[in-house]
Amino acid sequence: MTRREKADQTAASSEVAGKLGRLLQTEAGLEAMLDETKQQAREIVESARRDADARIDGLETQLRNEHRQLRERIERERDQEIASIRREAEVETRRIADLDEDQLHRLAQHVVDVLLSRFAGGELP
Repeated sequence: MTRREKADQTAASSEVAGKLGRLLQTEAGLEAMLDETKQQAREIVESARRDADARIDGLETQLRNEHRQLRERIERERDQEIASIRREAEVETRRIADLDEDQLHRLAQHVVDVLLSRFAGGELP
């Protein structure tokens, strides 16, 4: 082999070695980019989980508050209805207390007649 051929072969080998070196550098760069991308993806997923957990916590708190408010409203309405019934009962108690003996007897008779007519009509058990 002549010097020229050897020089050409050495040059070709150097060129191949250079290309192989660049290929290895590119592969290492791509591996680094892949690792960085994986890390970014993990961070994004973790951030999304934290956001979702925070949203769930917020919704659960809102639900507890709404449940408490609803329970308080129902209790308030119940208490108001009980108070109204008691007031009505007091009024009716005073009205009955104001009845004389004859009116009381007629009222009692009327109640008995109504109950008997309902019983006869099959409305009572």
